[in-house]
Amino acid sequence: MKNFKESVVVGFDIGTSSLKITIVGLSNSRIIENIKTDYKGKEVAPGIVPVSIYETALADAVNNLTQDYNIEAIGLASQMYSLCEETDSGILVHQWNSLWAKDEELEGNLKKYMTVSGCPVDTIYPAYKLFTNKDKSKKFLAYGLKEHLVYFLTKNLVTDFSCASASGLMDIHQVTWNKELLKAIDWSVEKMPEIKRHNTIAGYLNVPCMNLTNDRIPVVPGLGDGISASYACKNVSKVCANLGTSMAARAFASKENLRYTDRTWTYLLDESTCIVGGISSNGCSVLNWAEELGMNKECDSKKSNNNVMFFPWLHGERTPYWSSDLKGTFTGIEIDTDIQMISTAIIKGVGFTIANIINLVSQDVEASDMVVVAGGGVYKKELMNVLKGSVDIKICTVYDSDYLASYGAAISAAEAIGIDIKKNIEVKEIITPDFKFKDEYRKWLDMCDKLAKLYQ
Repeated sequence: MKNFKESVVVGFDIGTSSLKITIVGLSNSRIIENIKTDYKGKEVAPGIVPVSIYETALADAVNNLTQDYNIEAIGLASQMYSLCEETDSGILVHQWNSLWAKDEELEGNLKKYMTVSGCPVDTIYPAYKLFTNKDKSKKFLAYGLKEHLVYFLTKNLVTDFSCASASGLMDIHQVTWNKELLKAIDWSVEKMPEIKRHNTIAGYLNVPCMNLTNDRIPVVPGLGDGISASYACKNVSKVCANLGTSMAARAFASKENLRYTDRTWTYLLDESTCIVGGISSNGCSVLNWAEELGMNKECDSKKSNNNVMFFPWLHGERTPYWSSDLKGTFTGIEIDTDIQMISTAIIKGVGFTIANIINLVSQDVEASDMVVVAGGGVYKKELMNVLKGSVDIKICTVYDSDYLASYGAAISAAEAIGIDIKKNIEVKEIITPDFKFKDEYRKWLDMCDKLAKLYQ
């Protein structure tokens, strides 16, 4: 144990598979430590997890950290699109990757309510699940993991703008809960969490199982995980992308220039700032699937591919089609097509997918700007080659990119107590686009639209 306890803020990234923690010293804005902790417990069904797993992880982490540090504030970054359910055995959280059947009969009615939400009509959103829920035995709450954990820590039901708007239950133009939609799902505004800025105090730690010497530790709602990562590196770029199991890209914009289309989504950072973004379910999970089937991991994406193309819609596709009807598809296969060509097509299909999302969300970004990319895909050479040849702006990688979300949460916590910590995100590499795949990328995009119409 240390003789002197350094004053710090702590950011927690409550992810799907692990809890990530960033500790920042307030005296010098130095990142003291990054910690990753696996959860103790397991899901009860695909994408459905007891919230007690997350409660235990947070309580244990705070108890351990207070032994060595003087915690001045705690910020939370959480997985988005979650929905809580009350059961006889406790509260469960339906995560973004939980399964939900489409209901085309109700989608038309739901779309009328969601036009003010900034969210496309898709099964990922809590609004969709609540509106189409026909199993009356299920007791859903109109909020998710972020809100539950803030309540667990403080006994105050609070959310932030990003998670509120990503639920599909918010009117982002009026900056309030969507009363008409809530009425349609038999829920009242009075039962909803209070919406606060990510960098304001939601309450103070109030958990009996925590051994606290300071009972006035502020808890700050923070942002959704991806948006928190973007916030951490906003001094580097207004555009940020994640190349993980799923893939996403986000860009900051002024709410005065609010631009929403049903191809991308628009959430709020605060009352005056929005985030335009998109997400694909078909990221590195598709590459992992291909490797299990024997894909050549050493394929050269620069070689001619004999017009073989792959559309990696193994999980349907969200941005820009928002349809579960789409299926993974190869085109251009001939008798002389070999595993090398197929492997190359798979790499290009995944790379073109995230390139398309980046190009969509960065349309209003200055040409001199760049996109910060993070996630496991950054370490896949051929995937990065494809990205380099098909995006319209420069690509940037940074150090400690696995902890961007927890670092963003720590920054929110510091701002909530009036401290503007210096953002120590260091650029690792800047990659200039070479446009080598421009023609092939455009041909792929054109075929995407044709195939989407065929499937839908």
